[in-house]
Amino acid sequence: MCGCGSRPTSRPDGRALAPPYSADILAAVSQSPDKIALPIWRQPDGKPVSCVDKIKVLNENLIELQQMAQDALEDAILMECDEAQVRAVLERIVASLVNPYRKSDNRG
Repeated sequence: MCGCGSRPTSRPDGRALAPPYSADILAAVSQSPDKIALPIWRQPDGKPVSCVDKIKVLNENLIELQQMAQDALEDAILMECDEAQVRAVLERIVASLVNPYRKSDNRG
């Protein structure tokens, strides 16, 4: 047990975390043919994250992100967009993500 207590409701900057999903939603996703393989979440030192609540939040966020990306891809294809271009745009979005919690480098 990590001692984190109950599931946090917001990030340090005050933005809300994704709402918890019910067991039936998670079960439906896990039986979907296009389900995402959930990783073993690791800390920066390589040790696995052991807090069940943290793992649940990480998995729920990943499932939600996959579903949103799937919906965006399907919408674009239905609107006659090039699939390869849409996939490239989604990849660029991920590549452009910024870690707002990175410790500053004090090398002067």
